[in-house]
Amino acid sequence: METRGVRVAAVVVTALALVLAGCTMPVGDDREPDGTELIESAIDERATVDGLQGVRTTTVNASNGTVSTTVRVWERPPMEHRSEVLEASGPEAPGDLIVSNGSETWTYDAEDDTAMRYEGPVEGPESGATDADELLEGYDVAYQGTETIGQWETHVVELNATDERPIERSIGLQVGDTEYVLPLSYGENATGERTITRERWWIDRETSFPVKQRIELDGPGSEPTTITVEYDELKLDADPADDRFAFEPPANATVAEPANLTTVESPADAAASASVSVPDPRVPAEYERRDVTVEDDGSAVALFYEHEDDPQKTIYVETATEELDVLEYGEVVAEAVGPIDATHIEFPTMSTLVWTCGGQYYDVSAPLGVDALLAIATSIDCR
Repeated sequence: METRGVRVAAVVVTALALVLAGCTMPVGDDREPDGTELIESAIDERATVDGLQGVRTTTVNASNGTVSTTVRVWERPPMEHRSEVLEASGPEAPGDLIVSNGSETWTYDAEDDTAMRYEGPVEGPESGATDADELLEGYDVAYQGTETIGQWETHVVELNATDERPIERSIGLQVGDTEYVLPLSYGENATGERTITRERWWIDRETSFPVKQRIELDGPGSEPTTITVEYDELKLDADPADDRFAFEPPANATVAEPANLTTVESPADAAASASVSVPDPRVPAEYERRDVTVEDDGSAVALFYEHEDDPQKTIYVETATEELDVLEYGEVVAEAVGPIDATHIEFPTMSTLVWTCGGQYYDVSAPLGVDALLAIATSIDCR
């Protein structure tokens, strides 16, 4: 199991979890339902679901192939969560677990028979926009009729992004045992950011729960990517047993310690305790440094920068003495990029450059185009 504290690498599939929570809304007369009202009701009322259990399949289709993971989930908002991998074509394996009771979170790698315990809850997955007005302001909404999805008769609503008012929105990505909130932007792609071009929602006619959702992404350096989440065997307002949110490692399992991170004020402070040369990159003027973290053994340093107008828009820079594992997960778009001979890797919502310099490993990750990433990377003075 990967023990590094921060990994923006593995944006595949157990990975992406969109909580498409349910609600109720009245079924009208014979008039065609209004797509905007369906979406508004689903978003506004989703927090009313007291709990759910079921099977959720997340599929990422990209130019380098398809990765899919099916998990059985139990959720009791706001903090209790359990997911068990049933099938996977990516780095996850059947039997992998994430279990949180609100005060502690366990992850279990079935293939390696390794468990890891963290203090605190795992943050609940997000569907992105939490405000209906914010979401709909970036879309043209069209009702597409009805469709049978598994056991459900659904209303189908399509949302097509407009470029009239580009706005940003985030989507929760769970990477191994860590959840990251990465930005997705609507509208024009002038800055090289990956953009949402279209969404399609399949909303159960009886409960108004979105039992399926598909997001289409476009962006630089890669063909369009689709992310689809679909539920099966779903029970809403379920009350899972308390033991679903408890975990005891198997008797012979290895219980690994998560990497301990210390947050410091600046790269200079990090250099005082790190065994690596600490980068101090030049980033675009609209980004400000938010955090600098150092692994307690000094073997890795990470810097986080956030956009001054949108804190969810981040740039991530890491250096470490050990090889970074991002190549295992994303789509390698190009090698030997720029004067640093970097490898360019694409993920559904971000791009990464990975390279070596002065005996260290580096990566820069952000929802930016490769030219912008390369400018950041080449500003790092390494020897």
